[in-house]
Amino acid sequence: MARVKDNILLKNVSGTIGKQMNVFNRYGETYLRTTKKKQQVQFSAMQIQSQHNFTDAVVYSKQVIKDPEMNLYYLSLARKGQSAFNVAMKDALSAPVISLIDADAYTGESGQVISIRAVDFFRVYQVNVEIIDVAGKVIEKGAAVQQWKPMYWDYTTTVVMDMKQVEKIQVTAADMPGNQTKAILAFTDG
Repeated sequence: MARVKDNILLKNVSGTIGKQMNVFNRYGETYLRTTKKKQQVQFSAMQIQSQHNFTDAVVYSKQVIKDPEMNLYYLSLARKGQSAFNVAMKDALSAPVISLIDADAYTGESGQVISIRAVDFFRVYQVNVEIIDVAGKVIEKGAAVQQWKPMYWDYTTTVVMDMKQVEKIQVTAADMPGNQTKAILAFTDG
């Protein structure tokens, strides 16, 4: 890569010359380099999924900036130099994290509280809880209620159940772009 100095023809020029040379500017300096050959790249399944996720994030972010309320919400979360689009992209590319399922007080009775801690960069939109028996059948399910601390959610049980029949509690947290995360609290004998 060669740096160009005092060349009036190439000053502030960028592009390709005769499919042989690239001229580009970086930090106020003009550079020349040979044209890179394009190679056929085979993307892995993970890379293709990442590309699809990015495309979905762009679509979501474009919808956000068209909606005045959502645009203002994301603008309120933006740092200096960020737009609502940038913040919406970050939100769309990150899923919530469920860091706690507290069922210590759950004994199978109705009216008992299962606490969940779910966080996201911006906002967890909803948390759903399913209690599943040893046969894999959903015994009860419902939405958890957000507490005064925004990251904590409580689910109050509604069905009386023998604890020997409860295999696991499955929690699903979703954020505003629709990213979902599942976590399972499994019960073991003994």
